[in-house]
Amino acid sequence: FLEKLKQPEKALEAIETLQSVIENLPNNKNVLSIVPLEVIIEMYNMYATILTQLQLYERALDYAYQGIEISENSKSFDDLLILRTTLGSIYFKLDNLTEAEKCLRMALGLKRNIYWFLLILN
Repeated sequence: FLEKLKQPEKALEAIETLQSVIENLPNNKNVLSIVPLEVIIEMYNMYATILTQLQLYERALDYAYQGIEISENSKSFDDLLILRTTLGSIYFKLDNLTEAEKCLRMALGLKRNIYWFLLILN
């Protein structure tokens, strides 16, 4: 919400608070039984997006890659699509057009695969 209001500093503070709460949950090993995986993955995407707005690109890349790793391991392809797009936009801001194109092409490939998968299910 704060990100949409163009208040990235406050948004970063809010997302850091969320991460702190998650990290301090009792029995952190079972955090997924308390916090849905989608929330954790979205937290990484929000971190990457907010850090990009603040021009903290290296940190943004780190969070995007962490989110991608979680999405890949959990086979959360919708989230992976979003994170690949976020990663592409970070590389674009860094003027690394080769990596940006690579990430966005991967996202497009995922989008096509998700579309066909949903068609098969219906």
